[in-house]
Amino acid sequence: MSGRRLNRREVGAAETRREILRAARRLFAAHGYAGTSLQQIAEESGVAVQTIYSSVGSKAALVLALNDLIDEEAGVAQLGAGVRAETDPPTMIAKTIHLTRQLNERCGDLIQVMLSADRLGADALIGDRNRGWDAAVVMLRAERITIGTMTASRDSPLGFESLRSLAGRQGRLADPAVRRQLAQLYARQRAAALFGQELREEAMAGRMPGARGSVAKLANAELGMFAGRVAADVLGDAIAGHDPAAGDAVPDVVTSIIGAPGSAIAGGTNEIQRNIIGERVLGLAKDPGVDRLTPFSQLRVGTQKRQGAS
Repeated sequence: MSGRRLNRREVGAAETRREILRAARRLFAAHGYAGTSLQQIAEESGVAVQTIYSSVGSKAALVLALNDLIDEEAGVAQLGAGVRAETDPPTMIAKTIHLTRQLNERCGDLIQVMLSADRLGADALIGDRNRGWDAAVVMLRAERITIGTMTASRDSPLGFESLRSLAGRQGRLADPAVRRQLAQLYARQRAAALFGQELREEAMAGRMPGARGSVAKLANAELGMFAGRVAADVLGDAIAGHDPAAGDAVPDVVTSIIGAPGSAIAGGTNEIQRNIIGERVLGLAKDPGVDRLTPFSQLRVGTQKRQGAS
């Protein structure tokens, strides 16, 4: 790719910027974001603090520039394109794992910088000071309700219409077991859609669903896994022996089957939803929790418990 040649001054400015970023990377990795000052970075890179502002920007801008360096060093653009273009689920998973490994091996120090740079101003505070868990509970409740009231589209790979069409193409519609499963799937998806619609209408009318959002979340998670099992039964051996290049819907269905268990984790696990439903919907007693008011850092668990007993 042709382009204008950089003059000597531009080359020098680019090298100065790279040296500043290299110095920031070393110091952030050694002392963390909060423990590193612009003056230290200036001394490490052999420039003035004003030069850092002119070349890169503030300390926060340094972190953003290092974030771009993560993508460059790990080859995120190229590897990510390979993941998106892949149609074979096992190969897609393998490429995703390779991308994650590249990020950790080549840029682990930079990732730690990102994690240590999460200092925000007082204007970013949500809710009352030292009441972060209250804000988190509200966010998690909203997330559960949103996930629980989502309705799958008619062309969803694990939707009834899609799986009925797939069963027809696979010659499985005459199988009584497949027909029974498809009927159960239709009934469950329809019931979940109607319940989700009811919760959405209540919320729009100003009546928040509260703990009933966990009912919808649990129902949708279990419905997704049930739909995955129905799809696997419809496909039979084709689930493992299909041709990704054939241009049919099988790869999308297989990918959806693999991803279905994730719905039992995202937004709170099924076990958490059952606890919420039991305690706040059914009014059952809570499990005993003698350490319920103990700060997490003081809990005697795992190796701490074993060391304390010795």
